[in-house]
Amino acid sequence: VGTGSDKWLAKHPPPKNTKTRKQVAAQLKTLADKASQVYDRYTTAQDKDATETVPAVHKALQEALYGAGTSTKKAEEGKTVNAKNSYVASCKTTAPGLSLYGDMLCICGLAAGTSSDECFKTGIAIDWTNDATAVLADVQKKCPKAPAALALTAAHLEAAIATFGARVRHGTNAGDTQHFLGKQSAGSCTGVTGQLCFVYDTFYEGNSKAGHLAIPWIRQLSTAAAKLREHEAAVVDIKDATAALKQLQAMAWTIYSIPDTDEAAAHQVTSKEKLQKTQQACDQHKSNKTTCESTDKWE
Repeated sequence: VGTGSDKWLAKHPPPKNTKTRKQVAAQLKTLADKASQVYDRYTTAQDKDATETVPAVHKALQEALYGAGTSTKKAEEGKTVNAKNSYVASCKTTAPGLSLYGDMLCICGLAAGTSSDECFKTGIAIDWTNDATAVLADVQKKCPKAPAALALTAAHLEAAIATFGARVRHGTNAGDTQHFLGKQSAGSCTGVTGQLCFVYDTFYEGNSKAGHLAIPWIRQLSTAAAKLREHEAAVVDIKDATAALKQLQAMAWTIYSIPDTDEAAAHQVTSKEKLQKTQQACDQHKSNKTTCESTDKWE
């Protein structure tokens, strides 16, 4: 009979023995205090991960792909590429690497806007004379797909960043070192077949320690990797807290289920026991004979 906690208590009554009941209550309070601490840790980790860390990962990844400040998964002029109708303005030394997709358009598309098979078996016309970003969806479809079972981790991103850095080439152009990705001919990156590249000199000159790590979309990937590490740590914390709560629950149930015992009945002193106690008192205090004899007569 009853609902909620009342119904549960009806099925699982607490110990009747006062001493046992107090012991159980004290132990359960200790467990409850511990469980409260663990639950606070659990909710804090879960809330921060869901409201801060995971959104930060998604934001950093999106801005790495499409450029800083983009709010949709679509290319935007000035964010994805510097100028959607200028290979020179978007791909050569005057332009920063705004986005990963922007750099792909530079490496895979001819400045003249004609069909190119530099990156794909089947050519795609990336029209830098009008709007190179118009065919971004087609370029994306050509990208290799990661195995479905492969989860994105901080380690994967960090490995990809390191691999990219190792593939940046360091050639010469008119005697000066040039840092680029793609193909050059005699230090030239003109946007014709065999000379499709992206020049990263801006991020190496006077910035030798950072190098490729200073490229905007690489910085975003680094941010995503750092946030992924926070997410991975939060997942472990949540998992550990969940296991701890289950263990505390099991311990609480074990304590609550301690077999109950009947309280011992109050002992009734018999006349014989009273006489024995009186005799002991007489012997102890050497009471006079009359007192002890009068006690015997009452028996």
